[in-house]
Amino acid sequence: MAEYCDLNADLGESFGAWTMGDDAALLKVVSSCNIACGFHAGDPLTMQHTVATALASGVAVGAHPSLPDLVGFGRREMRVDAADLYALALYQISALDGFVRAAGGRLHHVKAHGALYGMLAREPALARAFVDAVVAAGVHHKLELLVGRLEGVDTPDAVVVVADATTLGTSLRLLARVLELGAPTTLALTMYDELVARGGSLDTARLGRALGIPVVVADGRRRSGTADLVGLLGAPQDWPTPVVAPPTGPEESTAWARSVLLTASYRPATESALTARIDRVLLHPVAGVLVFLGVMLAFFETIFVLAAPLQDAIARGIS
Repeated sequence: MAEYCDLNADLGESFGAWTMGDDAALLKVVSSCNIACGFHAGDPLTMQHTVATALASGVAVGAHPSLPDLVGFGRREMRVDAADLYALALYQISALDGFVRAAGGRLHHVKAHGALYGMLAREPALARAFVDAVVAAGVHHKLELLVGRLEGVDTPDAVVVVADATTLGTSLRLLARVLELGAPTTLALTMYDELVARGGSLDTARLGRALGIPVVVADGRRRSGTADLVGLLGAPQDWPTPVVAPPTGPEESTAWARSVLLTASYRPATESALTARIDRVLLHPVAGVLVFLGVMLAFFETIFVLAAPLQDAIARGIS
């Protein structure tokens, strides 16, 4: 049997004049990508450009729908019912699919983003609504959801779970579902430097002992940890496995995740004081409106001032 590895990345996360990541470089090495659909990142022009570039590079394009959370990058859970989620998912998938079809391609897969991914793993009603939205959008090729085993699909030889260290609690609940498969598993932690920079901490050695599996800190920017991960991938049969699989029920897995975090001396990242103060002002029902009006007034006043010389020149030319 031929061995194949699908190298996948999240792309299209820029927004307006703000650029996120180096999509062009990633598209030279990945075989598939998940493109943000505008609810946690991305915008129509970014979606269109990323789709066109991915297809031109021969990269399979997938939709990456999220909860409507641009400020939190889709990583904050929200209370949504099945009907709301169906509409949210259908809206985003259909939007990206439109760009794919316009570029002459076919949407390859759908993958839920961030907090939504974990919610689908724990709440069957939301998972069903999400699947219904995918089917309604006409995507029948591939849907990635961590909601249990699929009939006819063999257990993988090994699994590498990539988790964001700044949202480790949510990732651990997903990890519990993966460990249920019984396959050798390694946890690769990203954003560890961001966790530390924002005042958080984590003892990765104690985390590995608490989980009973290998834990590797991978930093793409510094290119550290990748050699350790590649070394592990060479012999998954030698990976340690948990003596007892963690519970998978919603309440039980949450309690298990909390105990693991406590054992690993995990301290979550904190929001900067400056950001918190700015948010309080901008989101205040009175102060926020006043700031908005002040910004708009300054913006238009600047336009008028800059346009005055041109208007005077035109007036002189006409007279």
